[in-house]
Amino acid sequence: MTSLVDALAQEILDNIVDFAALCTPPTHSSNSLTALIGKSRHFQHRCRTHLYKDIQLAERGVQQYNNSHLRRTLDLLQAIPSISAYVKQLTIRYHLKDIDLEDLQDAWPDAQWVRRLVKRGQIVLRTLIDMFRNVEVIELIHQSTKFAQHRRLEHLLWDDMDKNLAKSLERIAERSGHSLKNLKIIGMQKVPLRFLVGLHALQNLTLGAGTTFYVTGSETNVVPWKLKALFAPCGTEVLSPHISIPSSAYSQLTHLRLLFIKPEHHRKGWNLIDAAAATLAALVIEYQPYHNFQQENSKWYIDMVFLLHSF
Repeated sequence: MTSLVDALAQEILDNIVDFAALCTPPTHSSNSLTALIGKSRHFQHRCRTHLYKDIQLAERGVQQYNNSHLRRTLDLLQAIPSISAYVKQLTIRYHLKDIDLEDLQDAWPDAQWVRRLVKRGQIVLRTLIDMFRNVEVIELIHQSTKFAQHRRLEHLLWDDMDKNLAKSLERIAERSGHSLKNLKIIGMQKVPLRFLVGLHALQNLTLGAGTTFYVTGSETNVVPWKLKALFAPCGTEVLSPHISIPSSAYSQLTHLRLLFIKPEHHRKGWNLIDAAAATLAALVIEYQPYHNFQQENSKWYIDMVFLLHSF
């Protein structure tokens, strides 16, 4: 097969790889791509663009994991550092809070074991995050160790995050400032605005219920992005008039999804709808009473959906 592969143009070989990746069931595509790499080096680059495009730095829950997935990923990237350049989508789902600030006695019989486990996992996690640059999609989700026990979402204050982990997250945002197009943040509060101001390419921003940002009165940096899609609760500071968040940041919005929780936050949402009226193509308004704010799975209730050809 090697001689036949050598005789074919690289464009044809790339098409073969794309077919194997996109036209076979997801459960089999990785095996097909790995097999192609074994057949010829000419397949390697294209296969890796599919195999390592999306990396999950996540564990399902304390009862199901021992950081094995994170360690396997780290072993792979340390053995073949060039793989990190293929990663375009990064999902970070882990206990991000400084575990020494967490009261685990009521949640776990062996609290010290959980504490050691999370500390080790956070070290591996920040080592992994520091390996990536120029990613296009980041999903950042705080999943507390208590989630498996109580099935309840707990929000993390940014300042309570493991300090070294917070620095790693800020560094990857800087390294991806001109490539990051999609950002999702769930389970976090008082995220510093500096985390966003360097994201020049940002187009789609998704914020989970309860997500808030910290904007100081002395903030002088202005967000450079012009969002095309925003999914956010109306209470977030991202919707507030501020010198760092000019109305031009929303001048190209085509898709807007807003969650209304508290009556005092409604004005922000309606002001944004009005500001984006000239470009909106789709609008979703959701309402969730405040007393249901942290129910299981943080369920959101859809009240109205508008598909707009003109506004």
